[in-house]
Amino acid sequence: MKKTIVCLLAALCLFCCVSCGEKNYEIDPGALARDLLAADCFELPPAEVPGALAGIAYGTEDGVDAVAYRGAGATAEEITVFTAKDAAAAEAVLGTAKQYIAAQEAIYRKYNAKEADRLNAAIVVRKGKYVVVVVCDDYASAKAVVDKTFS
Repeated sequence: MKKTIVCLLAALCLFCCVSCGEKNYEIDPGALARDLLAADCFELPPAEVPGALAGIAYGTEDGVDAVAYRGAGATAEEITVFTAKDAAAAEAVLGTAKQYIAAQEAIYRKYNAKEADRLNAAIVVRKGKYVVVVVCDDYASAKAVVDKTFS
């Protein structure tokens, strides 16, 4: 009897986990980037660059769009919002983004510890088909903007 109850509870838990699934977000990546800029999270506000340049820098696959803002070179600050075709493709972009940020942190660590620390604390998250990367001065404000966008 106890084994039957345990098995039924385990099946119920599994069913609940599978049925929850992942939320299907629909956001405006450009609006998110502009909201991050407006939140004054940056020492030197980054400037908009073509999304294709972010794709090249990060090494993303074709079919992944990006809205990107980059620092002028004096800082590692940036905003990049990737839009993949689906959550599975976004998971691959997330891995690529984490590798890119780690590589940048290692480079900056050799000559600019402040920027390396910024990169080490970067926001790199996936929400559905979106991947958001933020390197800034005020992570609490940036996180609040990201959380509000995806709430």
